[in-house]
Amino acid sequence: MKSTNTPAGLAPVEFSPRLINQHSCINCTYKHLSSALVIAGEILQGYDTPEYHIYLLGNLNEAQEQSIGTSHRLPTMIRDLRLQLYPEATAIADLATINHAIPKLRQLAIIAGQIASRHSAPGIAPTGLAPVEQSYQAPQSGAQQAITQPKPCSGCGKSTVDIIIPLKIEDSKADNLELRLALRSIERHLTGIGRIFIVCPNPPAWLKNVTLITDIPNAGLRKAVSIYRNLRAAMLQSTTKQVIWLSDDSIILKPTTAKNIKFYHNGSDLATDFTGKRFWHRILRNTAAALAKRNYLTLNCESHMPMLFDRRKFLALDAEFGNEFQSDLGLVSYSIYCNRYRVHSAGSMDDIKATLELNLGTTAQITAAIANRQFISYDDKGFTPTLQAYLTNIFPTPSKYERVQQAAAQRNEQKGK
Repeated sequence: MKSTNTPAGLAPVEFSPRLINQHSCINCTYKHLSSALVIAGEILQGYDTPEYHIYLLGNLNEAQEQSIGTSHRLPTMIRDLRLQLYPEATAIADLATINHAIPKLRQLAIIAGQIASRHSAPGIAPTGLAPVEQSYQAPQSGAQQAITQPKPCSGCGKSTVDIIIPLKIEDSKADNLELRLALRSIERHLTGIGRIFIVCPNPPAWLKNVTLITDIPNAGLRKAVSIYRNLRAAMLQSTTKQVIWLSDDSIILKPTTAKNIKFYHNGSDLATDFTGKRFWHRILRNTAAALAKRNYLTLNCESHMPMLFDRRKFLALDAEFGNEFQSDLGLVSYSIYCNRYRVHSAGSMDDIKATLELNLGTTAQITAAIANRQFISYDDKGFTPTLQAYLTNIFPTPSKYERVQQAAAQRNEQKGK
């Protein structure tokens, strides 16, 4: 064993106002054991550093703590393995010891996964592994029943995802019909959501059942800068682990869960594929420069569709890119986040989203364009009266986020002008 001191230079942590989970969670046990297995493998591949040993020790300890109350034997088994690797708090396990421990660590992770999923039959273990302990297989008492039906913690299972919609109502050419349609598609097709934040200094009066943020000073700022400020303001008020950024001119066409929203990429690069004089191209090149000087990839991740963020990771971007986010040009938030944190694409954006930025003319053309797509996005040119009627026919019923009488009165007032 070789000794080490606590590594210096660690960045300060931004703490959430939420309380740390105090009860046991078999899902978290499985997560921490899986993380420990990955980290142990990385140590063997050359990342034999004090930091990686801290991650391995920390995950093993968290797995042990979270397993208490979910199984009779699992906490002790994890503790024995932890002490085998780290008998002293300041010691680093040698590579031979870690290599010898990996099969046992893998076995513990699979056992925890069996308990978490309950998909394996009692007493049936994967090939070459011991069966899950009998205490889990055959509960005999009320106390034991409580142990064998572990409850997910607030960070797992039924936790929700907040939605953030930055809004500039003067940009609407249809009396904010865009927002109504987006909210109706959310209510019909998106499950697992928490609060919906609308960030706008003068939101429509017909909104209800949403959280309004109106005090963001964005006057005179470029669009990219104001969007970043709006997103950050809402994330500071949100308490969910993840949030979704959704534009008001995006529509969800098929049922999905909030946590299943993925990132898609169209293959272009910010640094090489946007060389025009358009202001949008200048922002993209400015974003590429900010990423490149930090040695990050420069993929164009601007998808104009719902995007799932880890809230704390997004907030952490301010320490690294804050000045550039709020510069004259600003930066595009999707691309900074995805390249900084290496978010992997789930596939081609064109396969899952219909982009309607031209006047398609007829309902038949619109139907063909959106066939088999999960999302629609459009711009002012594409949001023609034909498309407005088409989408209103799909989503005719006001959502719980609309004051129906107020919305109807506003539309009638507009028609009379």
